[in-house]
Amino acid sequence: MLMYAWNTTKAKTDEEYREVLRKRQKRFFILGMVGVITIMIGLYFSTMAKGPQEDFMSGFYTDIGFGVTVASIVLFWKKRKLLKDAKALRAARLKEQDERVSAITQKALSIAGLGTICFVYAGFLIFGFLDRTVYYTLMAVFWIFVLLFLAFRIFYEKKM
Repeated sequence: MLMYAWNTTKAKTDEEYREVLRKRQKRFFILGMVGVITIMIGLYFSTMAKGPQEDFMSGFYTDIGFGVTVASIVLFWKKRKLLKDAKALRAARLKEQDERVSAITQKALSIAGLGTICFVYAGFLIFGFLDRTVYYTLMAVFWIFVLLFLAFRIFYEKKM
């Protein structure tokens, strides 16, 4: 979902769009390396696992790393295939620049962000009475979200 929000471009020609896709391929390669590193961390911790909690976490890291690696490989090859087909490249560029798709994505992200912040807020109110660690974690997530929102709002007000 977030890839749709990040994958908007103002490329006016197919050649400019090719450059955008090449940059995205580099990002997917880096993301794949992050996935491999996550797998290695999970495997490293599996050798040190002393209890069910550590064993669970090592499996969790390994699985997440595997998912990120596979997804990045698939997306990398999709972009590579797209670069070789001129018709598909043009269709993808036009689809990506469709204002309706962009508006739907922005609206969905806006509502998802609002819903998330409401759940986090309710969570830190509830966990203030139950568990201080969860409380402080949710409080930090809440304030990080609010501060990031304000910072990006100011940034885009000046940019646009």
